[in-house]
Amino acid sequence: MSIQDTSRARGRRPWVWLAPILAGVLLCWAPAPAAAHETREILGAKYTLRIGFAEEPAYQGLLNGISLAICTGKCVTDPATGVLTTGVVGAFETVKAEVSYGNQTMALALMAVPRQPGHYVARFVPTRAGDYTFRIYGELGGERFDERFTSSPTTFDSVQPATAIQFPDKLGYPPAAPAAASTATAAPRPTAPATVGPPVTPAPVVMPTPAPTIPVGLAEFQVLRAQLRDQQQQLEAVTASAAAAHTFAIGGLGAGAIGVGIALLALLRNRRPGPAQHADETGEAPTV
Repeated sequence: MSIQDTSRARGRRPWVWLAPILAGVLLCWAPAPAAAHETREILGAKYTLRIGFAEEPAYQGLLNGISLAICTGKCVTDPATGVLTTGVVGAFETVKAEVSYGNQTMALALMAVPRQPGHYVARFVPTRAGDYTFRIYGELGGERFDERFTSSPTTFDSVQPATAIQFPDKLGYPPAAPAAASTATAAPRPTAPATVGPPVTPAPVVMPTPAPTIPVGLAEFQVLRAQLRDQQQQLEAVTASAAAAHTFAIGGLGAGAIGVGIALLALLRNRRPGPAQHADETGEAPTV
């Protein structure tokens, strides 16, 4: 390589180092995606709430719900099992949940997730796209609290429109029913006098094709099916505990019966007459 080529290569070296710097700046400017759940410490950091939608991403018209984790201190998860090690058990007895959209609010029932201590879910079907607000309130450790969480790019995902995953037809979702029309009868309008002439054939009336709608019972069926699944899981856990207690009780009864038998045998052996006693009863001397 000539001296001139070497000097040109050295002149290009600063641009080689500048490219990674520009790439890092562009990555910093890129908008960050929304978090799946929001984590918040409450009651002086004694407890931590981690909340979001149960199914992410959330879509309009599909069964979903509030996913809530309640932890003592910070939420710590076992890396081997994925189960919370600091979860608060039985909090559904003192903690309540609500969901709000605009000026509409609905109370929800918190249910414990089986085999996941500290994790709770409250099912509902979001029927409109946009931002939802979850209210979690009640008592923890005898202290009252009231917290609100709203979906946003910095908290947890908002509900996406149903058309985002519909294929091949984009059916959307039916809007709220319009207000009922007034039943008042309008005054008759004057009609023009009939004119004599050839008969006029009226043009055919073309009725508009009604837009397809999603059956209302589908959402209710999905909610009932999810609740039934959760109740079956809770019933399986209770049945397993009852079976273990039954087995332990049978073992205890067996051990008790064996103990009673040994005691009776020992009592009978102690009451059997010896040689001296037998001689006294018959009046004969014992044989040596």
